[in-house]
Amino acid sequence: MQAQLQYWTARALPSGASAAQDALNKAATIAPESYYGLRAQEQLDSSLVAASTLAPSSTAWLAPSATEIQERTTWLATFKTTPERAAGDVGG
Repeated sequence: MQAQLQYWTARALPSGASAAQDALNKAATIAPESYYGLRAQEQLDSSLVAASTLAPSSTAWLAPSATEIQERTTWLATFKTTPERAAGDVGG
């Protein structure tokens, strides 16, 4: 909602005014991938920062970190189970 407010504030001000530029920058910063954030970026004639639609070239991000594994193990221990037992229960 703030990005929309900033965008329309900029549109209501004289084109090129410092306050208009500030409002567009705020809109683009607040919600860069929202409709109004993208429109603000377009008005600023800056490069768009929308998320890439291309698939990542690596699957490394799918693997849990050592910290995540430890957190999972600790959480499962509060239920008096282990990751192996949980996997066996889920896998059948």
